[in-house]
Amino acid sequence: MQIIQTIKNVLPHVFWVVIIIGVIIALSKGYSPTDFTRETWGNIYIVISIISGVFLCFKIYKQEIVDRMFLGGALFVFIGTIGYLGNISSVLYYYENYIGVILFASITFIGVVTFFSPAGFIGVLSDDKNKIYNASLKLFAVVIGGLLWSLYASIYLNNNGLLLPIFITRLASDRLGNQVRGKKSKRSWSFKWKY
Repeated sequence: MQIIQTIKNVLPHVFWVVIIIGVIIALSKGYSPTDFTRETWGNIYIVISIISGVFLCFKIYKQEIVDRMFLGGALFVFIGTIGYLGNISSVLYYYENYIGVILFASITFIGVVTFFSPAGFIGVLSDDKNKIYNASLKLFAVVIGGLLWSLYASIYLNNNGLLLPIFITRLASDRLGNQVRGKKSKRSWSFKWKY
């Protein structure tokens, strides 16, 4: 049982470590983050898809709620992997030109599918269904904002500036989830001005 608990605790971190290592390797070879071709990112997507699949199977087997941002990211990577393995030119075109839009569209899809589930889009169980609904609605608004920003960045900024909405969405998901759970925030975002 200890081994299963260790795997449960380590597996999500392995997912992010593989993503970070893959990006570092690709960048060290001179590949641009917006250069999404089979030669540059295909193998990285395949590895991330396998790890995501293992993690999802483990969560389903344990009957645990899967983080909705992870689900959106996994859907994004699965679609990319299918595009690379099948050499589907339309998928590769959109991944190259609208990468952030596809990521946030994947998260939005997960939001629509899970919005009225018992844990909502926020992915937290609570006796207060109103809290779940409100947190899910706020998170959905943040994701739509990220989608709109990603569209703007894809058209006008050459896909630069995509990390900011990803960071904000992850932060909002964590903070809103903690609010539904009743946990206090570790940091206060209020400022005290001294004259």
